[in-house]
Amino acid sequence: MRGRGIGLLGLVTAVAFALIGLGMRSIGISGSSRLIAPVAAISLFMVGVWLPLLALVYAVSRRRTAAVALAFLVGLSTNLVFLSHAVPAAAVTDNSNVFTFARTTAYGSPMFDMNQNYTPSGGQAFCPVKNGTNGGGYNWTCRFVSDQFSAGQSFASGSATADLYLENDDPTPTFVAASSFGAGSASSIAITKPTGVASGDVLIAMIAVRGGTGNGAITMPSGSWSLVERTDSVTAITLAVYSLVAGASEPASYTWSWSTGNQKSAGAIQAYRGVDTVTPIDAHAGQSESSPSVSTHVAPSITATYGNEMRVVVFADSSNFSCSGMLDYQLDSGATSTGGGAGSTDATINGFHANRFLPPGPTGTYTGSCGNNDIGATEHVVLRSAAGAARTCTLTTRLKVLTTIQPGATTTAVLNNGLSLSINTPAGVVPGDVLVATVGKTGSEFVGIPSGWTRIQHVGDSSTMDFGAFYHVVAGGDPSSYSFSWTGSTNRYAAGGMTTYSNVDNDNPVDLNGVYGSGGSNVTSFPAPSITTTVPNEMIVTSFGVVANATWTPPAGMTERTDQAAGTGTTFVTIEQADVLQAGPPAATGTKTATSSVAGGGGGIIFALRAGALLGSGTVQVIGPTTATLASTTFVTSAISFAAGDQLELEVLAPNDSANCATWLSYDGGSQPSKLTMATVVREDIVGLLLLAPALPFGARWWKRRRP
Repeated sequence: MRGRGIGLLGLVTAVAFALIGLGMRSIGISGSSRLIAPVAAISLFMVGVWLPLLALVYAVSRRRTAAVALAFLVGLSTNLVFLSHAVPAAAVTDNSNVFTFARTTAYGSPMFDMNQNYTPSGGQAFCPVKNGTNGGGYNWTCRFVSDQFSAGQSFASGSATADLYLENDDPTPTFVAASSFGAGSASSIAITKPTGVASGDVLIAMIAVRGGTGNGAITMPSGSWSLVERTDSVTAITLAVYSLVAGASEPASYTWSWSTGNQKSAGAIQAYRGVDTVTPIDAHAGQSESSPSVSTHVAPSITATYGNEMRVVVFADSSNFSCSGMLDYQLDSGATSTGGGAGSTDATINGFHANRFLPPGPTGTYTGSCGNNDIGATEHVVLRSAAGAARTCTLTTRLKVLTTIQPGATTTAVLNNGLSLSINTPAGVVPGDVLVATVGKTGSEFVGIPSGWTRIQHVGDSSTMDFGAFYHVVAGGDPSSYSFSWTGSTNRYAAGGMTTYSNVDNDNPVDLNGVYGSGGSNVTSFPAPSITTTVPNEMIVTSFGVVANATWTPPAGMTERTDQAAGTGTTFVTIEQADVLQAGPPAATGTKTATSSVAGGGGGIIFALRAGALLGSGTVQVIGPTTATLASTTFVTSAISFAAGDQLELEVLAPNDSANCATWLSYDGGSQPSKLTMATVVREDIVGLLLLAPALPFGARWWKRRRP
C-alpha cells in the first residue's frame, strides 16, 4: 500500500508540474503575437480539467492528495481560460494589453503607431518631430493609434496607465543683435560690438579671410575670446569662429589680425542671451571644400546633448555672393570684402540662427545656396542653454476610441420676418455628442454665433444672403433650443437645420474645411471643393445655400439631412445639409456638388468631422531641467465594446506655456519605451470561481469524513 501511495503521489505531482508548465505557456500565448487557436484552448481545457478528474478517480483510495491537486488545477485552469479570452486584442494580429509607441505610421498616418508585443531598439524618436509643424517644446499635440480591433472585443471599465518618457529643458537662448563688416586688402579686420550687448551675453564671431592654408596664425582681439574652430579650404578661404562671454565692460569694436600679408576679409559678430556662460558651446563641426563644383555649401550635422539649444550656422564663400535659402533659419549677418577687384577674389560671410528648436540628438545637415560655383567653408555650432530655476510643465493625456461616427436626429426651423432663428435641440442628445447646424438668412448681415458654438465657415452672396455652418459639443444641461441672431434692426427670413452626431472627437471636432462661393452669379450647380482628411473614418458634411425658393439635390452618395426654404415673393433663401462617412484611411473627399432646382447666388461648405469618443483622460507633470524621465499617469476609463475596425488613440498635449515648458516626448528607443497599458479586469463570475477553487480540498475532506 505504501508503494502504491508513493506512486500515486508521484503521478499527481507530475500532473501538477505538467499543468503548471502548460499554464505558463498559456499565459505566454495570451500575450503573444497571435490569438490562441480554438484547438489549443480545447486541448488546454482537457488537460487542465479532465486529466485531474481521471487522476482523482484512479486515486480514490488516496482522495486527499488528489483533491488538493484537483482544487489547485481547477483554479489554475479557470484563470488560464480567463487570460486566454479577456486580454484585449488589436484585431487581426495581436492580443497584448500593452501598446508601445513606435515611429511607424501604418495604422493611421500621420499618427504614430502603438504596437503590441513590440520591443523598441536603436536610437530615440521624439515628439514633436524635428521637422514637424508643431514647433518647439510647448503647445504641441502628439497622437498615437493602435491597430484595428475585431468585432466583439471589449474593455471593462477600469483604468489605463500611460508611461511617458518626458524631458523639460532649460529656456531657449535668444538672439540679441548682430554686426558685420567687409574689409579691403589688409592684414586685419575690425568689427563693431552689436548693439544691446549686456554682461553675460555670448558673442559668436565669424571671420572669413582669403588665402586659406596660406594664412598664418590669426590673432584674437584678447585672451577673453576662445577659438571654436578654424577651417581652411585649400588656398581659397579661411573660416575662423570664436566665442566670448561678455563682461561688464566691452570695447566698441574687436580686431582680428594675421601676419602673412594683406588679404580681403569679411566678418560678423552675433550676440545671444540665455546661454550657459561656463560651457557655452555644446557641440560644433566645420567643413571645408576643395572644388567649386556646386553653388551650395553644406554645414555638417552635429549632435546636441540637450533639447532646446540654439543652433548657429556660418557660411564663408570665396566670392562676393551671399548665401540664403535655409528652412527654419534666420539670416542675422552678412558682409562681403571691399576694395575693388573681381568678385571672385572677394570673401563673404553669412551667419544664421535657428528659429525652430529641436530635441537632443543629431541636428542634420544644413545647406546654403550661395549663387555661384565657389569654394567655401562652413561651421555648425550649438549653444547650450543657461541653467534656470526648476520649471513644472503639466501635460494632458486623452485616451479615445476611433469608432464610426453616427448621425442622429435632425430638427429644422423657419423664420418669417424676424431678427433671430430658434432651432430646437434634436431629441436623444447626450453629453459628448456634437451638434452641427446650417443656418441661412436673407440680407448681408453675418449669422451670429450662439454661446458655446463655433462657426466653421460662412458664405455671403453680395447683399442678398448669408449662410454658415456651425458646431457645438454637448456638455450636459444644454438648453432645449438655440437662437441664431444677427445685428441690425431689419427683419429677415431665415431657415436652418441641426443634426446630432455621436463618437466625434470633442477636443478637435472639425478636422479641416473648404468653401465655394458663386461670386454673385446665378447658378444651379454648387461644387464644394475636395479636402483631404488626416485621420481614418471621418464624417464628411456639406452645407449649401442659395438665394432662391428651391429644393436641393444632394451630392452623389451623400445623405440629405436638411432641405429648408424661407421667404416670400422674390426674397428667399434655401439651405441644405448632407453627410457621408468616408471609411478607411485618410484620403481626398473629391468635389461634392449639390444642385439647386432654381438658379441663384450662393455657395457650398464642406468639412470633416474627426472621430474620437473619449474613454478617459489625465494629467502628467515633468519638472525641469531634466533629461528624459519616466512620468506615468493612470486615469479611469469607461467600458467599451469594439466594433470591427475600431482603434485606440492616445493624445499627449503640451500646453501653450513657454515659461514652463520646453518639453519633448521620447519613445521607440531601447532605453525609453513610452507606452500605454490597458488594465484587464476579472469579471465577477470569474472571481467567484477562483475563490471557490481553494475551498475544494476542504469540501473533499469533509465528504470523506461523513462517509460511513
